[in-house]
Amino acid sequence: MRIVLDTNVLVSGLLSPFGPPGEIVRMVSSGVVILCVDARILAEYDEVLARPRFGFDPDLVAALLDYIAFKSEVIASQPLGLRLSDPDDEPFLEVASSGGADFLVTGNLVHFPLRARAGVPVLSPAEFIATVLAQGHEKATGTDVSEDMREEYDFSRGARGTYAPPVQAGSTVVILDPDVAEVFPDSKAVNGALRALTEMARTQVRHPSR
Repeated sequence: MRIVLDTNVLVSGLLSPFGPPGEIVRMVSSGVVILCVDARILAEYDEVLARPRFGFDPDLVAALLDYIAFKSEVIASQPLGLRLSDPDDEPFLEVASSGGADFLVTGNLVHFPLRARAGVPVLSPAEFIATVLAQGHEKATGTDVSEDMREEYDFSRGARGTYAPPVQAGSTVVILDPDVAEVFPDSKAVNGALRALTEMARTQVRHPSR
C-alpha cells in the first residue's frame, strides 16, 4: 500500500505512539505501507521534526529520516489543476495525484477540499486505519493467509521444541516482509531501529515542550 503522509500525522505519531497516528508511524517503520515523497516533502519532514518545541532527539530524527528517504518512493510530481489555499499543502496532493498513491493521510482534511483533490482519496488517520482493517490483513500486507499449507513448505526434517524455550522465555517472533528484511537482516538491526523510535517517543514524554 502506497500513501502520502502529511507532516502533521508524522509528528503526532512520534509525539504519542498511541492512537491512529502512532499506528501509522509503526506501519511505515515496519514496511507495511510505503511513503510516496518528493524533495519538498522530505525537506518539510526535516524542518518540522527539528523544531525545538517538539523536543525530538536530533540523532534519532536523522535516523528516522534516513530510513524514510531510503524506503520511500520518490515521485516526479506535476502541478495541480486547482491550487490549494495553503501552498505548503500542495506538494502532498501533487505527489499523491502524480504518483497514483492509494491515499493521502492528513490530520487537516479541511486543507484538501473535495473539489481540489484530483481524484485522490484523502483520509484522516482514524479513517485510514479503519480502511486498512476493513480491507483485511492479506490485502494490506500482501501476504497469503490461506489455511492450506504450501507444497514448498517441508517440515519433515524439523525438530519439535527447537524454538519453544526462547518463546516461553518471553521472546517475540516477528515475520519481516522481504523488502524489510533486506534493510534489517538480523534481530540486532531490527531492535536498533525500534529502539530509536522508542527513545524518540520517551524523549517527548520526558520533555513535552521547551
